[in-house]
Amino acid sequence: MELYVLRHGIAVELGEEGAETDFDRRLSRAGIRKTRAAVRGLKMMKCSPGRVVSSPLPRAWETAQIAATELGCDSEVAPSDLLKPGVPVAKTRDWVIEQEVERGMMLVGHMPGLARLVSYLLAGDDRVEIVLKKSGACLLTRTIARRRAPYRLDWLLQPGQLRTFAEMD
Repeated sequence: MELYVLRHGIAVELGEEGAETDFDRRLSRAGIRKTRAAVRGLKMMKCSPGRVVSSPLPRAWETAQIAATELGCDSEVAPSDLLKPGVPVAKTRDWVIEQEVERGMMLVGHMPGLARLVSYLLAGDDRVEIVLKKSGACLLTRTIARRRAPYRLDWLLQPGQLRTFAEMD
């Protein structure tokens, strides 16, 4: 199974546009624009997940909606509290490993949780340092039925690289 991991786009700062807490922050106008461009780059890379699952926080949810629309996903974005900040990574990892999605799945969430999740899927612990800038993405592929570290990293691209791919269209 292919597993795409996408970090949310640039969000408004606290106090802007009614964002009273970190959990209220939505994508900024620049965040929307840059996320769309990055996702168009994902489309150029033939990214076509069958399912998109997102943290329910507004900035991640909006990012997931952009991804689902731009990539032509068949199903609606599904919310998951497992992708919210502060959730134990082992719990999210176990859920991911149980998933079987024919066309693959995209997870949209937050740092540092996404980086820790990717590390656990690759190495079975948090020793792999993963850096995903806002609207950055990576592709993991399930290799074997090992429970501890069942994925390999195919690629990891930052948003500027993805936007460059989008400009090639």
